[in-house]
Amino acid sequence: NMYRHDIGFSSTNAKKWQEELEILRNNNAKLTTALQESHANVEEWKRQLQFYRDECTRLRQLVSNHHSPNDGQISEAQELKNLLDKADERNREQEQKILQLESQLQRYMTQINTLEDRFASTEEDNQRLRNEISTIHRRTPSSTHGTMSRSPNRNVEQLTRLRDLFEMKTNDLNQTLAAKTQDLQRLCSQITQTITEF
Repeated sequence: NMYRHDIGFSSTNAKKWQEELEILRNNNAKLTTALQESHANVEEWKRQLQFYRDECTRLRQLVSNHHSPNDGQISEAQELKNLLDKADERNREQEQKILQLESQLQRYMTQINTLEDRFASTEEDNQRLRNEISTIHRRTPSSTHGTMSRSPNRNVEQLTRLRDLFEMKTNDLNQTLAAKTQDLQRLCSQITQTITEF
């Protein structure tokens, strides 16, 4: 009858939602891995930046300690200083970029952790739904009785409410994860471009 059909439909949906949750969780794990790789790239970039800074400092010290006996060498020393000044300025600009990237990475990691919490909450909701479906299924009368006519209707309403709630949560998670995936792809491209330009 219609009641049994609704129970079967809800049970099937509960399984389908669980599968979708697993897909979302796997995608979230991939995002986390990508963020970790991006963080490693940022750390490598910082090491390179520090190396260039140290080199600039060393060269500046050499130029400063060099006493030029003639105008030609003085001019050459000044040119070296100008080049080092430009290198220092470029290093400062690159440092600002990396600080912005680090801030973005931290923000995305926080959002990913929040998504994990939402996954856990949604999975709990899904388990409760499956438990309720199982309980209602056990209570389903094998034959129709007038005294039982209201109970199935109430149960179907409850199942419908739970189904709608879970569909809303699943859609919300899908949209959130899709947006975060696009943002992360842009961030990874930005990190790669920054390191390449450096």
